Amino acid sequence: MKDRNSLHSSSPANPKVDKTKLSKADSASFDTCRKELSKSNKVSCPIGYNTDVLFVEKDFMRRHYSYQYYARKDVVDNYDNDRYGSEFGKYLCEREINTFLGFLSPGGKVLDVGTGTGKLFLALRERGRDVIGLDASCSMLWFLRNKDNSGSLEGRLIVADIHRLTFKDNSFESVMSSRVLMHLVDWRQAISELCRVSKKEVILDFPPLSGPTMLVIFINRLKKLIKKDTCLYRVFSLRAIKKEFKKHNFEVVEVKRLFLLPVALHRYINNIFFSRFVEGVFERLCLTKLFGGPVIVKARNSFIPENLDAEGRV
Repeated sequence: MKDRNSLHSSSPANPKVDKTKLSKADSASFDTCRKELSKSNKVSCPIGYNTDVLFVEKDFMRRHYSYQYYARKDVVDNYDNDRYGSEFGKYLCEREINTFLGFLSPGGKVLDVGTGTGKLFLALRERGRDVIGLDASCSMLWFLRNKDNSGSLEGRLIVADIHRLTFKDNSFESVMSSRVLMHLVDWRQAISELCRVSKKEVILDFPPLSGPTMLVIFINRLKKLIKKDTCLYRVFSLRAIKKEFKKHNFEVVEVKRLFLLPVALHRYINNIFFSRFVEGVFERLCLTKLFGGPVIVKARNSFIPENLDAEGRV
C-alpha cells in the first residue's frame, strides 16, 4: 500500500524518479563551491571526507530534486527575497522564528539542520545561543557565510546530509529543522537522525495532510505539467509524525498551526492587515487549530525529566 505521506514526492526506489543530471556548469559550480568552503576557516566541509555523505552527493543528489534545486545559484540568490521579501513574507518569517524559538528550551547547544540562508541560525545567534548550522547545499551555506564579515561564523557552518548526520549520539540539547522534512528523500530516516543527535528535544515543521493546504498541492501538480521544475513536496498527518517520533522515544508535547488559508494565497494578496484579521477570526473559531498549516511541533525525549537543565541536572 502506498505511503499516504509520500504522495507528493518521488522516491529514489521509484523508476519514475527524476533522473535529470546536473549540467556540466552546475557540477563545476558545485565542485568549486565545495573547494572554496573547504579552504575557508569559517565553514567546516566534511563532504570531502565522509564516505556516507559522498554517496548522497554522487547518487541521490543527481536524482532527487531537493539536492539539485537548492544547489542552483539562481535559486539560492533569490531564496530570501522570494520567500520573505514581501510584506507578508516578513510577517511569515517573524511568526516562524518566534514559534520555533518559543518552543526552544533555554541553554545548551543547538543544531539547525537545513539552515539554508540562516533564518533560524541568525536569529539564534542574535539571541546569544550556541548554535551550529548544517545544510546539504554548499551554495546555501556560501550565501549565509557571505552575510557575515566579522569572522564570527568560524566552525559554525557544516556541509552534511540530514540522512547521515556527522555527529555522535546526544551531541546537542536541542535540534531544529525548518522547511526541510517536506523535501526529503527519506523523511523517516531524517527523523531518526534528528532524534539520535538530540539529547532533549527536536523542533520541526511540515505541511499538513488536511485543510486548504491540499488545494495548493493540487495546483502545484497541474503547474508541473507546464513548468517541469516545479517541486512536488510531501504533506504529512500529525498522527504519522507523532508515530515516527514515538519509535525513537520522543513524544510530541507542543503543536502550533500558523495559518488556515494557504501561505501561497497570503503571499498573493500580500496584505498583512488582511492576513492578521482573517487568521485571527479563524483562530477564534478554532479552525486553525484543526486544519491550519504549516504545523510546527516540539518533540521531547521521553527519558529526560521535564525539569532537566542544560547541564543535565534535575
